[in-house]
Amino acid sequence: MDEEKRNSKLLPRNTSVTLETCGRQESDLSTRDILDSAATSDTKPFCATGSNQRVTELFEIIEKLQGSRIDEQRCEFPLPLKSQLLGIGGELPLILPPTLGGYWLDPPLEKLVDMSPCTSPQLGLDPACYDIMERDSDAKIYREFFGSQYHHTFIAVDASLGPLVLSVCLEGDDQRIRVILRMKECSLHGVFSISLFPNIPSAVELAKRLCENVTVTRFEVVSYLKAPELIIAFDEHRVSSNFKFGILFQKEGQITEEDILSNTEESEAFQEFLSILGETVQLQGFTGFRGGLDVSHGQTGDDAVITSFHGRQVMFHVATKLPFTEGDPQQLQRKRHIGNDIVALVYQEGKTPFISDVISSHFLHCFLVVRRVQRVDDQKAKGEYQVCVTAREDVPPFGPVLPDPPIFTDSSLLRQFLLTKLINAEIACYKAERFSRLELRTRSSLLEGLQNELSARSQCMLGDPLSAALPSCEGFRGMSEGSGGFIENFKRAIRVRSHSFDTLGVPKKIGGVVTNRPKMSSKKVVELFFDVVSPYTWLAFEVMCRYRNVWNIDLKLRPGFLGGVMHGSGNKPPGLVPNKFLYMTKDLDRLARYFEVPLQAPSDPFEAMFEKGSLSAMRFVAAVQQQQQDGDKQVELVSRELWRRIWNQNQDITTPESLSEAAMKAGISASEVAELLRLSTTKEIKDKLKSTTQEALNHGAFGFPLMVCHVDGKPEVFFGSDRFELMAHCIGRHFVIPQERSGSDLSPHYQLPNFNL
Repeated sequence: MDEEKRNSKLLPRNTSVTLETCGRQESDLSTRDILDSAATSDTKPFCATGSNQRVTELFEIIEKLQGSRIDEQRCEFPLPLKSQLLGIGGELPLILPPTLGGYWLDPPLEKLVDMSPCTSPQLGLDPACYDIMERDSDAKIYREFFGSQYHHTFIAVDASLGPLVLSVCLEGDDQRIRVILRMKECSLHGVFSISLFPNIPSAVELAKRLCENVTVTRFEVVSYLKAPELIIAFDEHRVSSNFKFGILFQKEGQITEEDILSNTEESEAFQEFLSILGETVQLQGFTGFRGGLDVSHGQTGDDAVITSFHGRQVMFHVATKLPFTEGDPQQLQRKRHIGNDIVALVYQEGKTPFISDVISSHFLHCFLVVRRVQRVDDQKAKGEYQVCVTAREDVPPFGPVLPDPPIFTDSSLLRQFLLTKLINAEIACYKAERFSRLELRTRSSLLEGLQNELSARSQCMLGDPLSAALPSCEGFRGMSEGSGGFIENFKRAIRVRSHSFDTLGVPKKIGGVVTNRPKMSSKKVVELFFDVVSPYTWLAFEVMCRYRNVWNIDLKLRPGFLGGVMHGSGNKPPGLVPNKFLYMTKDLDRLARYFEVPLQAPSDPFEAMFEKGSLSAMRFVAAVQQQQQDGDKQVELVSRELWRRIWNQNQDITTPESLSEAAMKAGISASEVAELLRLSTTKEIKDKLKSTTQEALNHGAFGFPLMVCHVDGKPEVFFGSDRFELMAHCIGRHFVIPQERSGSDLSPHYQLPNFNL
């Protein structure tokens, strides 16, 4: 009876129970009421929010369900809520899957019946079996086998497969040929005996040996001296020794995201558990891998838990150590970090189960749940730890295998298991649909850019006059270069992914290319070259939109690509200089308040700006401009939404889903968005974005925002968000500072966008 009552309380969130007997119905028992009561002693009566009569009737119904005609009167509970799946040695399971499914559990619920802490032998506790997975096991083949040997690289564009990059070398006293063929979907690697070929095989023959779908008839040889550096950067763009994981503290009776994220105190048992995982360090001045946390101004708390494990650096985003905001039930200052992790660990203090989808996040795909338990037969024994794993259904299984039963008595063994499991979990999550699609798009873009870059550089080496003006590739130095710490990670992110290769070596304007110069009108024309990845450009964008009518100017919005401008001009991000980076952090905060723009840095600015970048977003904006019929209005609205996503809401701007959401918020219909997404991938739009970027370079751009005022037929160029007084003077206007707006002529002409987010 008691067990049935306890099990009846374990319903998933947002569900209710309806039981019928003798024509009477009881309903609307909320999950919060049911699970909250589960935290109390089993000897206490179950009290829902209804009347005493209602409770009495509920118990009568349950008693009838225990009668001789139980099979006829029992209401079928949806799996996995059947009572036989909910027992775990008299305790509740660590995890419950959501009502709608979509997650797998390890161990599954049906195996939990016999999993109570006991003295039986445990299987699977051998740390020698704790192997760490590699995200890309073939990524370093080129570095290992080709880097120190004489070899050739060839490139081609296949009609069906797209860009191809082929590397070939002889080895084993010239008795074997080692080959790597890089395609959009994957890289293929093979070693062939020279005896297989009557003569030295051609590049086409070798490519077809690896992939029979290759249709090209010839390859172009790569003659660029620094080609190995670019190839290594491409091959190893997924390789990283840094990991970040969230840690949640779940107390007795806490079943919602708001409850779990609102904990501010750490129990001694939780602190002891954290000490097993790693060491607590002060964030101020910390020079190791910081995982997006602030190490200068204390904006993400005072300390954090870190560790080093088999050459990998791990930063834990511990919810209780991140800033707590009074009056914010969602605790966004915590959610912005943990919600952007891929894997999180949940420490339970009590018997309340963790529901797999309780933390809403597009990124979190896997949870490891740990509960401290006590032996049933020995209350004086040292606490032991029970472990359970849950992940979204498209995440493949990963090791190490949980012991049977999943109980750990040795803290050092628990540490090895959890760290290995966390790292492998993240690597496995990358194979889920959401991440695999993103990786495929990223790889395709990088490979296309690599092929274009190698081709252009080779032509330059051979003396092609059209390629002679290409900028140098100083941004792609060896992977080991740098001073360590966040500076090294920053530089590495720039070298590997920030430019997405696709914009490297943007060609200079040549004859026959149509540029997008603005048509002159009776108003003075001001061009604003911009990229939504730049926070300073957002400030300039809003100011120029506000003063468009005040100054009576014809404002032309020119979406370009900042990565191409930085590379084409040979510029380096100011954040590479530590003191500049610290100053910029404060400066952006001051300017945001001054200009009344709700700018707030994302949880990991380096990842947002240089790893993810804005290439797809700016192609999308360029497509919007190509299609719009009413001037730059749609470009303005879509660009503002994209800025808000990255620089206020800590959201993604790289996926089609993100771009679609921003566009529809800007008032574009779903059918139009679908067409814009298609258009943004076409050569026409890619060339349009390249052309605008090159125009900015032709004006002398070395960054964004870039504003070009056309005065008396001559361009006057201004860079940055602090030149508005000079611009106004140049075009014969007056700049009204923000404090004077209420009494100026700015108010009738411009209304601030709705920034109530």
